[in-house]
Amino acid sequence: MDTNSREGSPVMIVMDIALRDPVHAVSLQQFVYEKLKAQQELLGDEGFRSLMETVDTEIVKQLQEFLQVF
Repeated sequence: MDTNSREGSPVMIVMDIALRDPVHAVSLQQFVYEKLKAQQELLGDEGFRSLMETVDTEIVKQLQEFLQVF
């Protein structure tokens, strides 16, 4: 067996599957932003604002910092 040819080996197959996992391909910031935006569209501005008022202020602050690029 050629040690330079690992294509098709069980290890490479597992690695290929793992790299296709969305956790490796999707931006967490983009994902969180899209989920929050969907909730805002679903609830409307006032409903979303009311919902966000129930979230701990430190969490809201951290979310704002995390999503500041959007």
